[in-house]
Amino acid sequence: MLELVRREEEKSLLERTSLKFDEIYNLCSRFNAYVCIYPITKLPGYQQLSKELKKHKEFRIWYSSISSEDLNTYYYLINQIYNNIKNPTIYIIDVSKYNKNINNILSCTEKEIEKLIKYQRKLSLKEIEDTINYWHQLQLENGDLRLIENKKLISMSYDKVDKEILKRLSKYEEISILDFINKELLVPNLFSVTEIYGTWNILIKKLINQNKIRIVRKEYQINSLGYK
Repeated sequence: MLELVRREEEKSLLERTSLKFDEIYNLCSRFNAYVCIYPITKLPGYQQLSKELKKHKEFRIWYSSISSEDLNTYYYLINQIYNNIKNPTIYIIDVSKYNKNINNILSCTEKEIEKLIKYQRKLSLKEIEDTINYWHQLQLENGDLRLIENKKLISMSYDKVDKEILKRLSKYEEISILDFINKELLVPNLFSVTEIYGTWNILIKKLINQNKIRIVRKEYQINSLGYK
């Protein structure tokens, strides 16, 4: 069976878990395939993933339905498996259903992972087809982003997300990037985005480059933001 999980940068995991680097490395080695989602078709490992999928008939996907990044990956993987494999058997484990504090399986300990395995379930053909049809709908919409809103992954424009970021930033005269992301984006779980060094960092840098956010001070390599 091929086990699939969304890869997360080790730096990000260390930032918000008590796991040591070697523990994270050991957990990563447990899963024999990873996938990232930014941008989905231009990743260095894209072709390697397709080749790996073709070697198997059974798959187990670990994901969290309360993470926009994980849910994107889930839809993508189902589509890729179905396109590459005839009559695949797909098991899924939505870890957030059993622990709402988990938004990435690699932040779990080995013991926690073993406990979660018993909750796996097999997808029916109808579930697979419904998932693929919805993913194709999202592809046709071709939105700037795909984020969770009202517990559903939807297409979303940069404009909508940018306005929300700027509205929240306008409350501060000055705040560090990490503090802002934690206080205003991660803790409120805005659009169920869970990445400090991924999605939010990319979106904030985009606003800085567009001169919609200004850097007011640089200190210890952590820039402080100001509303422009």
